[in-house]
Amino acid sequence: MKSAFLIPGLSLDHAFESSTLDPLRESMLAQDIKLYGVTESWRGHNLLSFGELAVEQAQLCQYDGMLIAHSLGALAALRVIDKIKPRYLVLCSPSALFSEDIKANNNPELYQRIGERLMTELKNFSAMDAVSEVNDRGVSTTILYGEKERDLYPDLVVRCQNLATDITDAELIEVRGAAHFIGEEPYSSELAQVASGIFTDL
Repeated sequence: MKSAFLIPGLSLDHAFESSTLDPLRESMLAQDIKLYGVTESWRGHNLLSFGELAVEQAQLCQYDGMLIAHSLGALAALRVIDKIKPRYLVLCSPSALFSEDIKANNNPELYQRIGERLMTELKNFSAMDAVSEVNDRGVSTTILYGEKERDLYPDLVVRCQNLATDITDAELIEVRGAAHFIGEEPYSSELAQVASGIFTDL
């Protein structure tokens, strides 16, 4: 059985063990993939510290080189790509909160929801720099987003498209019928099938 490692999106109350991710774990197991993930919540963390926590825990579980990262967790993954060194990167609905996005869409509500410490780091985290790091390391990358996000989070969809264009040979997949959360169907099953296909090709 192969294994993958998940950096989950921002949640102040739930870590990887949360029952909300049971459908994803079950879908992965149906594809003979054991899913590990960061066992703490985002509470008190910024991108770098959460990413470094992921590096430590991924090394302990000795996963098979596939890093899956969701929403703000995708930015955390890109923040520490030089340390976690995946063979394959799967970005699921990566947040449109790079410095370029924040400058283009200044939203005061983000400060209340995300917090000053994290927002300060996001303001200095460039999508262009992140893409360069992925390309320099030659990490094969797949990017997914939910079909319903076209209406829910259009900026996110644009960011996904831009990342797929800028990362060398990246694959872009729109998950039909899906919203944002990877712990819900049909996102869970599609992600598991994508992961299985990647492992088959590796």
